Amino acid sequence: MPEIGAPGRERAGTSSAPLVPAALAHTITGKAMAVRSIFDMLVGIFRDTADRIEASEPIAAKRLRQATPHTLRHTAITWLGNHADIRIQSKFARHADIRTTIKTYDHREEAELAEAIAKLRLPGC
Repeated sequence: MPEIGAPGRERAGTSSAPLVPAALAHTITGKAMAVRSIFDMLVGIFRDTADRIEASEPIAAKRLRQATPHTLRHTAITWLGNHADIRIQSKFARHADIRTTIKTYDHREEAELAEAIAKLRLPGC
């Protein structure tokens, strides 16, 4: 699928591959949407969803009001970490240095600690 880039968004050491699939960046009229328009559209979806769930899920609604498209990126990379090696996660994230991925997204140690604590059997319990 052809893609369009976001000027000024490339990182040193990463490929200059476009950031937004072209299919997402065109309106019904066939005219290209600005990257800022896509950003605003997603933030609007987050806010609308927050309004709908406010009464039953106030904490989730608050988090949605703070969400940005970068939140979706972070979530996707984090979820990928549950199913793929850290090297795959780093490539998916387009990090120039795997240490960035490890520092931000590698939660294996935390999960292993929680699992070990859950297995503890205290005397008398």
